[in-house]
Amino acid sequence: FTTTGITVFSGLYSMPKSIIFWRSLMQLLGGLGILTFFLLISTRAKGETWQLFSAESHKINVSRPVPNIFKTVKILWMIYLGFMFLQSVILIFLGLSVFDAFTHSFTTLSTGGFSHYDASISHFANSNYQNYILIEYVITFFIFTLPNV
Repeated sequence: FTTTGITVFSGLYSMPKSIIFWRSLMQLLGGLGILTFFLLISTRAKGETWQLFSAESHKINVSRPVPNIFKTVKILWMIYLGFMFLQSVILIFLGLSVFDAFTHSFTTLSTGGFSHYDASISHFANSNYQNYILIEYVITFFIFTLPNV
């Protein structure tokens, strides 16, 4: 599970939708899934979890967003899923199928940007989607938005 990687397949359009969905879901879970997994493992260990968590944060101001680290992760997951649903709804409104909208939202939010078309998001321009420029803008906006939250 990762948010980065390389596509080694060509002819993605001919692959089963289940493989494409799994590929996109793995990338979605790679982002905050790593943080969640870290917290699950570290809370089982002796010591203060927050010290490990804050060791990787900015040194200027290390303050906890909420009193409980698990509540913090829950808030982060809610933000992550909220952006995913918002982007999916916008993409559906712009003419993408539900499958295309969600799989592109999965990979956009994890900043990997995988598309399940060989031409990536230029597929929408090549396939004469009426709103292809807006589709590109929405995908670009959401790639840059979530990492800055």
